[in-house]
Amino acid sequence: MIDFFDSHMALPLEVTVDDREPNRLFLEFKKRGNIILTKKRLVSGDILIDNQLLAERKTVSDFCHSLIQGRLFDQIIRMLKAKTNALVIIEGNDKDLESIGVSPKALQGAIASISIKFKVPILKSVDISQTVEILLQCYNQIEKINAVKIPLVWKKNHKITHTYDPLLIQKLRVFSAFPGLGPDRSLRLIQKFSTLEKLFKASK
Repeated sequence: MIDFFDSHMALPLEVTVDDREPNRLFLEFKKRGNIILTKKRLVSGDILIDNQLLAERKTVSDFCHSLIQGRLFDQIIRMLKAKTNALVIIEGNDKDLESIGVSPKALQGAIASISIKFKVPILKSVDISQTVEILLQCYNQIEKINAVKIPLVWKKNHKITHTYDPLLIQKLRVFSAFPGLGPDRSLRLIQKFSTLEKLFKASK
């Protein structure tokens, strides 16, 4: 099991699971702790993590039947309209293909099309538990990429340092949630006040 939020300073992660997904998926996220879980109908995808990662979860059988019925690419297009990081994760193994009647060539073509044409990554897992672990790892990578995009020029003891600071990213997420505060202004406020408490006590 991934020890994702092992710091008491980390903010809870918001995870929304589509209400048509099996309850075991919901419970697997719940095991991780420090996660705010919601179960509701999603317009696209099956799992939304912190509004930054949208995942379509399919068993091998689901994936093949979606392809046969012509629903697969419509689902991918709807995910892309959400304008967030999207991926497809397929659970199961190659043995599950034997009873479905989809040729390996057709399956490979669909995977290639989704990956190359739509630029949506396709990942594989063996079961629900591994699916949750992989998705949290993917989210962790997105957070690191976002950190690189933010100009983390930090002045400490009159020295300028460039650093990836997970706690700083968490603070930026909180500050940026307020109306009128984007990443740049939030970063300047954090550099000036360092904590939310100091900011709230500040004058206009």
